[in-house]
Amino acid sequence: MALEAAPVQVILSPGTPSEFVIGSKDQLNAGTLTLEDMLLELKTQASDAPADKIFTGFTGKVEISIAEMNLEFFRRATNPMGFVQDTVDPFKRKIEYGDLTGLRVPKFQVLLKLYEGGIPTTNRDNWFTFLNAGLETAATLTLSKTDQMEYKMTIVAYPDPITGVKIVGGDITAKV
Repeated sequence: MALEAAPVQVILSPGTPSEFVIGSKDQLNAGTLTLEDMLLELKTQASDAPADKIFTGFTGKVEISIAEMNLEFFRRATNPMGFVQDTVDPFKRKIEYGDLTGLRVPKFQVLLKLYEGGIPTTNRDNWFTFLNAGLETAATLTLSKTDQMEYKMTIVAYPDPITGVKIVGGDITAKV
């Protein structure tokens, strides 16, 4: 089967008690996976034209558009200061936002699965794993009577503290 140009299944903290799955029905548009080498141009005294380039880093991120508007999705797609569930009435919940200056971005693993035949693929060659990922909150909600409400979720890859690897394409269990 051919891979589909569709949203990607995003699994936050896969295989853990806090696992959270964002599927195609929860998304509005296709996800965007960006893998980018950071380069520095080397020049000579003879010209401003690049003579060569050297690697200075690597960045990776995925951006998805969330169409599902409920408190749980919004809590997972942003970096709130706190989440409160009423102890007397568990249907009463709230998210609190504020300045998080000085705090490190929380990190977790993220698994991306492309779609094949209308379902997330089981072919691990079409998986991407962010080993140490964090969220960048920049949620802008468009609230109008003519447009679907949508907000963006950006997941950024950070280096694994042990290996330095940021993203694995394919089967993460493959051994050297």
